Formats: sequence, structure tokens, C-alpha cells
Amino acid sequence: MTYRFMSSTARTIFRSRSLWATQTKCALFHSHFPEGLLAIKQAQLSVVRSALPANRSYLHTSTSNWSENRNESEQPIAQLPQLMNNPPHIVWPSFFKSVSNLMSSFLIIKPYFDHDFSLKEFVRGAKQALLVIANALAVGDLDSLKDLLDKEAFSEIKDNIRRFDGKQLAELAVPHPEDIYLTFPYQVGIIMNDNAKGVQERFVEITVCFHILRGLSELIKTGDFQPGPSSFQTHRDKIVICNYRFIREFTKGVEGQWTVNLVHHFNLSDS
Repeated sequence: MTYRFMSSTARTIFRSRSLWATQTKCALFHSHFPEGLLAIKQAQLSVVRSALPANRSYLHTSTSNWSENRNESEQPIAQLPQLMNNPPHIVWPSFFKSVSNLMSSFLIIKPYFDHDFSLKEFVRGAKQALLVIANALAVGDLDSLKDLLDKEAFSEIKDNIRRFDGKQLAELAVPHPEDIYLTFPYQVGIIMNDNAKGVQERFVEITVCFHILRGLSELIKTGDFQPGPSSFQTHRDKIVICNYRFIREFTKGVEGQWTVNLVHHFNLSDS
């Protein structure tokens, strides 16, 4: 199946002239590393904290609301500054949310919002968005992200990224797609809201979580890494978790496009 970021309107984000230069700087390919979730989960710590609820009404639980358990790492490393204020810390998928995601996808989004919608294809597009955004931020190229980031998110990131030094900025980069060893949609939210004119506004929010092991592609090439709990535990200080949230308006008569309203990178050892 040809890659499609949910609909033709979303693909225009990646075709925009402002983003094309950034896209050529990063490798937009799919990860070939097997997603051994069970083995990885045994090796890492499940660490997340609650986020502030959004000030909107929801048909289904939105990705703006999270509540997870948080454990402290025994040997934390230096913590990256936050790109956004009060971000959620999502590390592992939720079984109940996964079931709800499938129901929302097949019973609401596909029949009523976007007939071409595919959650699997969306995640593939989300991985491309991660590469574009992460590598642009790593070189301070915020201007190329104006069409991809939500306006409020862009403003917040622009203010907070000033606290990053050169080394911290470089740590945001994801130069090798093969280093992304796990990707999953954490939560799909359907947002319904009546505006001042009495029109029912409709939005879809999808939060995607990425697990990245820095240098994984090189470790595999040199034979220094064998998939399994012990290997991930040995290299856990190189593991970065990225939480990205995507939103699109589906209000009748509105030609919405997918934008990103949450960008959060954190080291597993920081959590």
C-alpha cells in the first residue's frame, strides 16, 4: 500500500516548500528492527506521570488526559529541558486504551470522518513527522516547522528551546530511522465542542509514543547488540522516549490538516 498520511490534505504538510529542505536532511525510512515489546518491557522501567487535563469536552477519553504510575531510576542521568510545559510522560501502551483506539478508528473516524483512515498508516506517517521535527529542532530550524506544528505548540517550543545548550539540542536528533525500535499509538481521542455560533466542532487527537536507542543501528552492524532484556538494560542510558500528539479538525465545511500540538523528548533514565 502506498504511504498516505491519512488523507491528501495531510500530505500537503510534508510537501510544503518550507519543510522540504528539512526532509532532505533526515532519512525518512521505516524501521526494520523487530518490535520485541515483551522483551523490552522486562528490561526497562515503566515510568510516566500525569498531565493536566485539556479544557474541552470529549466524546471519548482524549489524549489530553493521562494518569500513570511513576518510578524513580536508581541512577538518573542529566535531564533534558522540556520543550513544552507540563507534558505527559508516556512510556508503555495501555491495553484498555489500545482496544478503545481500535474502536474509535473503525467505528467513528473511518465511517464518519475519513473513509481512507488507517491507524497503521497513520503511525507510519507519525514516524516520518518525528524524524522531520526532531532533526529540525536539533539544528535550531524552527521556521521550517511552522506548517507542521500547532500555533500554540510552536510558540511554546520557541520559548522553551532557548534553555537548551548545543549538546542538549543535538540530543533531540534522530539521525537514523533504524534507531526507532518501538512505535505505538497510545491514545486516540474524539473531541466534540459547540462553538459560539452553535456549530459542533469535531477534532481527532492521536498520541504516538516512540522508543529510540541511540546508536542502535551501529551496535547491530558491529555485533555489539543482541535483542533481549540484558542488552536493553545495558544501554538504557541511551534510550530516549518521544511523545508526539497529532490533531486535525473534521468540522463540517472545514478543510483541516494534521498538525502536532505536543512534542516531548525525555531520557528513560530521567523518568
